[in-house]
Amino acid sequence: MSPRPPARKGTPAWVLLAVAVPALAFTTWGAVSGVYSSGVRAQRRSLEPSLNVRQLCQYAAAHHARTGQWVAAGPFPAHLPAPGETVPFVADEGFRALGFHPGVVRFQYAVEVERAGDAVRQVRCVARGDADRDGVPAVFSLEVDPATSELSPVRAENPEE
Repeated sequence: MSPRPPARKGTPAWVLLAVAVPALAFTTWGAVSGVYSSGVRAQRRSLEPSLNVRQLCQYAAAHHARTGQWVAAGPFPAHLPAPGETVPFVADEGFRALGFHPGVVRFQYAVEVERAGDAVRQVRCVARGDADRDGVPAVFSLEVDPATSELSPVRAENPEE
């Protein structure tokens, strides 16, 4: 007969692994999901203004195609909404002419028409917001070429704000 191996003392390795692996996974997921969710919140905050300034400039270009006029509008609301605040959008004459009615907004919107005499030099659609109220607003803007009505890509300055 061969001698028996000595009995092991302590906790078996499979038990340690069964406890350690889920604990590590849970800890890692907590760290990753925190980063992920803050990224998703930032992405959601930038979705509203990006979509709305594009739509606003599309409406401005369509209005120009119909009437031959570039229309300035806004800004509305008059002050930047407070963090987390939603404001029912009330269209002024310019927004009504364009047909822009986004409902409830978290950003301030405007169509800026820069003129040089009778000529239009620039048409810019802008959304401004300051979600963290540090005085540095996030600005999402888009320009329309007055000669061709082509839209530029949406530009974001301080989008994390």
